[in-house]
Amino acid sequence: MKTSLLTGPQLDYWVGMAWLSNPAHLPPGDRAFLTTGDAAFIGITDKGQGVHCYVLRAPSGGRSVLTPFEPSNDWNLAGPVLAYLVSQGFDLSHIPKGALCRNFADVTEYGDTALQAICRAMVAKRQAEFLAGGPEQLAGHFPGVGVG
Repeated sequence: MKTSLLTGPQLDYWVGMAWLSNPAHLPPGDRAFLTTGDAAFIGITDKGQGVHCYVLRAPSGGRSVLTPFEPSNDWNLAGPVLAYLVSQGFDLSHIPKGALCRNFADVTEYGDTALQAICRAMVAKRQAEFLAGGPEQLAGHFPGVGVG
């Protein structure tokens, strides 16, 4: 998968898979269902208002709700992702035609906007982590991604 080609709901989906699959990144008392089976999971759907990415969330003691998840368009959602990336040695820079998010080691992602660069960097970081674990680990966490 070329992260440089991801935009909109597809980019948001892969950020969700990379970000929300780590329980430490969920809001306190919240859990997300991110399985690859037929159970509830983050997904892209058209709810009559265009195609958007949603995540099924279950606040403690509450009913599960489908909420929009669009970090490529919302600093409230992308802010924690950026804070995490910075803690991992990433840097965000504005360039003449957009933004650049990189860790000076193995991930460099560009975007038309800072939000897009941040989201692409998060996806690329997780891909790099899984690639280090071999094709079996990558395929288990990024369905449809080929290696080689």
